[in-house]
Amino acid sequence: MKHHKRLSVGSLLFKVILYVYAVVNLYPLIWMLFYSFKDNLEIFATNPFGPPTVLHYENYVKAWNTFNLPTYFMNSVKVTVAVIVFVVVFATMFAYATARMRFKGQGFLRMLTLIGLFLPLQCIMIPIAVLVRDLHINNTLWAVIVPYTAFNLSFSIMVLYGYMRSLPFELEESACLDGASIWTCFLRIIVPNVKSAIATVAIFVFMSVWNEY
Repeated sequence: MKHHKRLSVGSLLFKVILYVYAVVNLYPLIWMLFYSFKDNLEIFATNPFGPPTVLHYENYVKAWNTFNLPTYFMNSVKVTVAVIVFVVVFATMFAYATARMRFKGQGFLRMLTLIGLFLPLQCIMIPIAVLVRDLHINNTLWAVIVPYTAFNLSFSIMVLYGYMRSLPFELEESACLDGASIWTCFLRIIVPNVKSAIATVAIFVFMSVWNEY
């Protein structure tokens, strides 16, 4: 009975901590929502922390008409979707080659991609600017898509590599005995078995690119 009571108290305390943590994390979002309906007088003087006394819907109308938000939003969508597609395709194929095949320089290529996880962005900003200029993609969305794809490849390859290495090699051996090609093994055996890893990569890439751009 005492043990059950101890568990109940511990569970209640854990729930309270979670609720407090949720409130702490949600309050900045709620505060930002309140600010969007306030005027400058309420924000800076009369009511900086509470809910708005009068709902100023014209703030949204002004932001929509003045700052061309539809174009900005669509640009973000285009860049994010393009980067997710490129990263998933390239990382999946590269991880398959390094995890399931044997060829000369296999380990070196895998280690080379992992080095990308430790390169700070400040070290490659100037080379990226030069590359974008030389590719003649200045002032286009490709100037953002190409670097973001490169930035997210290392982490994505690492995640997919671990998943693919955990699969038994007998799956492909059986398929090859039945006459399956490398592409058949990749598309019909490996990819369906790593869909959860691909979804994880897509979510992480989406969060990275959307928040960054």
